[in-house]
Amino acid sequence: MHPALSCLAGWEMVPLVVGGERVATTAIQGTEVHFALDPGRRPRSSWRGAVRAHFAPLLARRGYLTTRVAHGRQAQQRFVQRVGFRATWSDGEVTYYLLATLPFERTSGCTRPTCRGR
Repeated sequence: MHPALSCLAGWEMVPLVVGGERVATTAIQGTEVHFALDPGRRPRSSWRGAVRAHFAPLLARRGYLTTRVAHGRQAQQRFVQRVGFRATWSDGEVTYYLLATLPFERTSGCTRPTCRGR
């Protein structure tokens, strides 16, 4: 293995394929995941179903997923939040996130106690 890739030892690489083309890769080790778009790719709302299907077996195996994003990386923070990760805590360098349900879960939007269970 090339020395520059030694930091990836022990990480499983799971490609995200949309329309027969790899558009991104998820690196996963334990419950921690990191998502990288292939060069030249931008996230598209049309990928939602594929992203949901991509994360379903990962969530099923682990029960929940975590990730972390450096404080100065606002675009990445917005991205993980759009996918459905929720911030759990922050230290001086990074914010930690948790995903416990499939991405893009539809909810009624109602937060009243009478709406729970819908």
